[in-house]
Amino acid sequence: GPSSLAGLLLMVITIPVDTVIAKKLKKLQIANMKNKDERIKIMNEILDGVKIVKLYAWEPSFVKKVVEIRDRELHTFRWIAYLQAILTFIFSATPFLGKKLLIDFD
Repeated sequence: GPSSLAGLLLMVITIPVDTVIAKKLKKLQIANMKNKDERIKIMNEILDGVKIVKLYAWEPSFVKKVVEIRDRELHTFRWIAYLQAILTFIFSATPFLGKKLLIDFD
């Protein structure tokens, strides 16, 4: 009856929202992996050539590069956390919204 339509309506609304958020999360995680790869590459360069870096006093330059990349990583981590929180809220709130819709239809 009408109660099942309320549940179906709720599913129709939440599935596309979840899909959009999941796609955005995937893009952010790919971007974060690229940042991580770049940071690890620079760290390996620093560790491989530590004598040269010290000899020419390039530490501030390399530190600046690593910090910039790390800041980009943290920015994407922050967005990933926000989107995961939204997904968790949707998954947690859906049963309560469904119950509310069922009560309103009955």
